[in-house]
Amino acid sequence: MGNPIHAFAGHDEMRRARRYLREHARLIESVRNDLMKEPNHMTLVSASLLDCVADTLDSFLILGLKKKARDCYILSRTAFETMVNIAFICAQGEKAADRAISHAKQKGYRDRHRELEAGGMKISVKAASEIDTRLLQEVQNDLQQFTNKKGREITSWTPENTKQQIDEIFKHFGNKVAGGFSFGLLGTYRHASEILHGTFFGALYAMGIADYPVVKIPPRDAIRKEHIYSQIVMLCMSATSLILALSKRWPALADYYEQSAKIISRLAMEPWVHDKPNG
Repeated sequence: MGNPIHAFAGHDEMRRARRYLREHARLIESVRNDLMKEPNHMTLVSASLLDCVADTLDSFLILGLKKKARDCYILSRTAFETMVNIAFICAQGEKAADRAISHAKQKGYRDRHRELEAGGMKISVKAASEIDTRLLQEVQNDLQQFTNKKGREITSWTPENTKQQIDEIFKHFGNKVAGGFSFGLLGTYRHASEILHGTFFGALYAMGIADYPVVKIPPRDAIRKEHIYSQIVMLCMSATSLILALSKRWPALADYYEQSAKIISRLAMEPWVHDKPNG
């Protein structure tokens, strides 16, 4: 989609930008509802994660309205990673869905008794009730799958990192699906991570400062709007990639991708998407 976001004119532009993302959130909700009509491992996992994506996009829209650009980055990363997970599951099929279920089951079991030692303190949380013997037997294979050779928990649901997941999506579905996620990885992931972890670089970036030492702090409202616009573009591109991946797995969902593609076409015509900066 070209160059960074520019021409931050007024309320009409922001209203249209928010509408493109809201329309994608509603499409994602519709896809979720359709998948739940035929429940199985694949649809259960995918629909549950789609519900999370739609919810996070709604939260982004609420914070964006308040110009909370810094926190919008964190929500962008949450939505982005969830969308990549869904597309990755679509690419790998039942194997990935079953692994996601096993990860959830053993995680829930481990949460019944957790211990932490930090800051000179040892803290533990334990469920008040005993676990059912039958459930304990059922979760043994799941626990084994997510325990390493040293007896420690494997915390990630899949060994692939986000980039590797996108590579897997590309291998199965091609660049048309993986491309939107690649833009999201470049435009969201790194800076959201810095903001999320509270680094000085994250603070400077959120304020629109690219260099150090700090010479001048840009006008706050302008940079907030720029961040929000850029994240809306990245999220919409990732959403259309997600919907296409879902339609590849379930061809009956193809009409949702056509609707998403039309939203992207309208978005691409906005001046703040393709205009170049002056000077």
